[in-house]
Amino acid sequence: MVYKAFASVYHALMPENLYDEWLDYMKLFTPDLQGKTIVDLGCGTGDLAQRLSDEGARVIALDASEDMLAIARRETEGSISYLKGDMRDLSILPKADQIVSFCDSLCYLLEDDDWQKVFQQVYQKLKLGGWWHFDCHSLAHIEDFDGFIYREETDDWDLFWESELGQDYHVIHHLTLYHKEGDLTYRRYDEDHEEKTYPPEQIVQWLHEAGFDEVYSSSDFNKAPIDSEGAERLFFSCRKGEEK
Repeated sequence: MVYKAFASVYHALMPENLYDEWLDYMKLFTPDLQGKTIVDLGCGTGDLAQRLSDEGARVIALDASEDMLAIARRETEGSISYLKGDMRDLSILPKADQIVSFCDSLCYLLEDDDWQKVFQQVYQKLKLGGWWHFDCHSLAHIEDFDGFIYREETDDWDLFWESELGQDYHVIHHLTLYHKEGDLTYRRYDEDHEEKTYPPEQIVQWLHEAGFDEVYSSSDFNKAPIDSEGAERLFFSCRKGEEK
């Protein structure tokens, strides 16, 4: 499911420093992003796209949620082109120096074939020597969501968030948002969001099958090995070499 009403509070819930860490992670592999064409898959409200543009990159930002894109277009500026689309179909995109997908965006794809399809299309859309960077939930972190309960209240909205674990590293997030419309009036919105992740060795196998020979993996912004106990996010960086 794409973000709808929840898009209006997404930005407020996301710590700003995470976007700085994603940018710093990318610069471990390419310190100078000036003039690079970078595609951001699952761009959300455009926070990373803005940082990439500030670095001098030409950014193409794709998201399936029109509500997210409306906020991104309103809140960002610079050399950023926003497109509504599905990351499983990248036919509308030009060749890119880098393609990225952070904040667990791939985890919204619930079928094995969908992950493989994204990897194959990313490989085709990268220029030679280009980088594909992405992250996803670790298996342990998905399991941590079982029974998760969260509430946040502001002057404008109240959010209730409950999560339950499904099968095979699948989690369902139940979100209820009360948006203030008057002194004593709130409108209720309900959304369910599903995520799934995979063992890192399975992900690496799919990357190799897509054509990537050069694959680097780590966890939590390259701060620890991928198999570290307690890791929350797994990071993968893949470089497109010579055509086979």
